[in-house]
Amino acid sequence: MAPRPARPTAPPPTTSPRRSRSSPRRRRGPRPPTPPMTPPRPPRPTPSPRPPRTDPAHSQTRTMEVKLKTFRLPAAAAAVAALTFGLITLPGGDDALAAPVTETKTVTNTCAVDKAWNSTGPGTNLTTENLTVTYPKQVLPGETFAIELQPGQMTTTAKQIGRIKYDFVLPSGVDITNLRIAGAGTALEGTPTVQRVNESGNVDANGRFARIWDGANSVNNGGSQNDSWGGGGTLKVGKNQTFRLPKIAFDVTAPSEPGTTIVTGLRGAGVGSSIKSTNNSISFVATDWVTDAVYCNANAVGTTLTSTLVALRDTQTAFAETSTNLEVTSGGGPTALTANVTHDDGSPVTEGEVEFDFGDGSPTVTVPVNNGVATTEHTYPELDDRNPVGHTATARYLGVQGRTKPSEDTTTVTVNPVPREQVQATVDLTGNVKVDEADNGQVPVELRATVGAADGKTLPEGVEVVFYQGDEEVGRAPVTDGTATTTVNVPDEKATLTFRAVVEDMETETQELTGAEDSVDVDVAPVSRTSIAVELDEDGVLVGQQAAITARYSATPSIPEGTEVIFRADGVRIGTATVGADGVATINHAFDAAGPKRITALVEEREVDGRVYPRAESEAAMLTVADPANQDTTTDLTYVRPDVEVEAEVLTGDLIRFIATVDAGGTAIEEGATVSFFDGQTFLGTAPVDPATGQAVFDHRFAERGEHQVRAVFNGQEKKDEEGVITEVLEPSESEAVTLDVQAHDVVIENPGDEPGEEPGEEPGEEPGEEPGEEPGETPGPNPGDGSGSSGSSGSSSTGFLASIIGFLGNLGIIGQFLISIFGLGGSR
Repeated sequence: MAPRPARPTAPPPTTSPRRSRSSPRRRRGPRPPTPPMTPPRPPRPTPSPRPPRTDPAHSQTRTMEVKLKTFRLPAAAAAVAALTFGLITLPGGDDALAAPVTETKTVTNTCAVDKAWNSTGPGTNLTTENLTVTYPKQVLPGETFAIELQPGQMTTTAKQIGRIKYDFVLPSGVDITNLRIAGAGTALEGTPTVQRVNESGNVDANGRFARIWDGANSVNNGGSQNDSWGGGGTLKVGKNQTFRLPKIAFDVTAPSEPGTTIVTGLRGAGVGSSIKSTNNSISFVATDWVTDAVYCNANAVGTTLTSTLVALRDTQTAFAETSTNLEVTSGGGPTALTANVTHDDGSPVTEGEVEFDFGDGSPTVTVPVNNGVATTEHTYPELDDRNPVGHTATARYLGVQGRTKPSEDTTTVTVNPVPREQVQATVDLTGNVKVDEADNGQVPVELRATVGAADGKTLPEGVEVVFYQGDEEVGRAPVTDGTATTTVNVPDEKATLTFRAVVEDMETETQELTGAEDSVDVDVAPVSRTSIAVELDEDGVLVGQQAAITARYSATPSIPEGTEVIFRADGVRIGTATVGADGVATINHAFDAAGPKRITALVEEREVDGRVYPRAESEAAMLTVADPANQDTTTDLTYVRPDVEVEAEVLTGDLIRFIATVDAGGTAIEEGATVSFFDGQTFLGTAPVDPATGQAVFDHRFAERGEHQVRAVFNGQEKKDEEGVITEVLEPSESEAVTLDVQAHDVVIENPGDEPGEEPGEEPGEEPGEEPGEEPGETPGPNPGDGSGSSGSSGSSSTGFLASIIGFLGNLGIIGQFLISIFGLGGSR
């Protein structure tokens, strides 16, 4: 059944007959407003953190937990109530000076009850009650710190309580200030306060006890004292309430000397309870119909609620990881040493100094601690040799008077010689059989080891290579410019030999070389002696002329079949030929450029039937290749007029015969030579040169009047022998220009049978019978085309009648002047 809500009025008067504590009567008597099994809660100023349980069986069970003790007092029954407070260790970090911890202390209270007549007991169940305390476990001398104390949670059942006082024992021999309420209580009526009181319960600034009460009312120890209800004072708790008194706090200043223990506890703890005793931690009155006075003392656990030791703070000094077991290099400069100084909780020390002893006999150095770190540098002596030397370095935190303890740590500093550079050798071995140096059944093998260092490093001075054939050492050689060579003579017989080159480990003052080795297989075969020479025509050849190039090859014991000779001219391969049984190989080659040619012959190395024939190359032989001779020429140009005298006026259509004479300086001109004729830049035609006379004849008729500049060009000639090789070259030449002023013909057309006079087709003023294009009185000129056989000439065979017809047609506009001029009839009109 749910509890009834709290009523705003005070509990009913103790004289009410309905307040009888007889449980059977309460169960039988009807109580509509307040059922017997569920008594109403009295009003309270603050809500309870947890409503009380109202189950009757549960209430009876809690009541049975109270142990009673009978006192020989009239009209009083003695009862012993056991209150147990549990100790719970709260989780937290390491304890630290002035670092508060919060704990729960459990004590067992024994209560003596001074019962009124007809009372069945206080009806108050002080169940397991845990005090909460907050305090530092260690503090520095002279340090001021706070202690907080709060009584545990308690409950009331069938009676309300009042005149409550709760006494703590304050520390002795220390300064206590600022006693205060530090946290509210719960389910309390009235306003609690905390004050220092003395043994009599009177307020005393130097009292031994810190009391929680209403400041004026108690049962029998201070203020208004009354072991009856008497109004219950102003600090009360209603029935069926779970309540807690407030938290108090005060400041403590520790003494200046370490070693003191500052303790707080509960008044009267461990002495047992008794009626009307004033030496107790808790006292109050409980009332319903009648009033009981209750006096409670904690067991011995309550004598020490808090215990704070005044002590110097422990410290720990440790070399930093970077300064632990150091390995330094001789001559490497200063070495940094760092010490970390912390309190025992790991927090950094912020005051004091650290003294460093470097362990090498040098003076110590003292440096301040900065936020838990002290650092210095030291240069250790250089080594006399390459043997490492160890030193034990010490960091001593000197502590602070009255505050922190000293501490120290050591580390090892080893001074090592300057480390040698680690160099990894590399080696590559090659073998070369010098077959051309074979002699007396032995052939030399040159072994060449290329030695280097990995990762681009430099080899130490004095590196040596040991050469082996199998497991037998066959030579040693120093490395010079990255190579080491040796020569081994082996039998001149077919075999495969294995050689090794070994670079051994070595050390210098600055480098340590890790060796390496390599091997190579060398094939050895019997070797022949070979030679070759080149033979040439001493007179040389012309460009394009076939030159016979001969090589003579020899080999011992004989020339192997299929030996091929490579011929080169100026290093360029020009042919190959197979050596005959007589040792001769020949090629024919024509060169297309003049100049000296460096001719060589080469036979590459080859192996035949297990015998090696070494490479043979001849000395160079010089072959002269000449250009054909060049002959300068001259060309003269003249002309004749086969039909008229040369001096006669040249008219369009007249035949002009040009004659070009070529002079080759006494060198014969061969068939095929030609001369080209030009009118200015206009090509007229070509005529062959007569080898017998050196002349070229060209006929031409000019179709256009005006001045003409005619020239003849000899085109040159390459003279070849029967093989087609150019043996001589006749250079081209050009004549001076011949100038001709060509005039137009006059054209007259006559009609047979007409009278003399101007007829159609005649020009005014022309005499009858004159040919077109002729001057008056002149006889017609020769036929422009007669005797002309040259290319580029113009003209035709025509009678005067034909000329007359053409002229007549021209005058009529049937044919144009251009065609008339072609026929040489374009005279003035």
